[in-house]
Amino acid sequence: MPQTPSQLVQRLRPAGYVVFWLLTLAPLIGVLQTSLPIRLHQVAWRLGLEGQIASVLPTSVVGLFFVFSIALFAGDRVSLLLVALVCMIGALLVLAGCALFGLDALELRAQVLATGAQRFATDVIMILVKALLSELALLMVAIGAFRGARDIRRVSERVTAKASPVLVGATRAVTKDAGRAPAVTTKSIADAE
Repeated sequence: MPQTPSQLVQRLRPAGYVVFWLLTLAPLIGVLQTSLPIRLHQVAWRLGLEGQIASVLPTSVVGLFFVFSIALFAGDRVSLLLVALVCMIGALLVLAGCALFGLDALELRAQVLATGAQRFATDVIMILVKALLSELALLMVAIGAFRGARDIRRVSERVTAKASPVLVGATRAVTKDAGRAPAVTTKSIADAE
């Protein structure tokens, strides 16, 4: 039996959510696991952690984009709002991380030997570029998810506004007798579909 695209998306949705949330979270959890024990007082440790997070961030953004795509095609408003919220929080954290990374890089630059200064500067710039591109992608996915959720709400409001508030599928039939009120006939839900 051929299936409609929306039925196929509904079948894909549960597995897709699990796989793509795993793609989103696993790299970040891996970075946090490898950076233990936490040594916030060491500039080199902070710089390394920020660099590792910037390196895996594009993979996490791709995972969020696919969760967004599945939710949009499935018409899942709650998931769209969740993706939008996660992306906005992520974008704020990346922005704060870029500022801290810049300050840590300036502090550590004084300790870098002259022979490695060029390499250090190149690495800092590349990490910042990756982080800022990920920031842009997070913001774009968040905006798309918010708009998708808004559009799904508008469509559902239109559909419920067209339905009769009292009877499902109620229709008015005009009778020949002008003195009597028109008769109301109802269809069952099965007939309406």
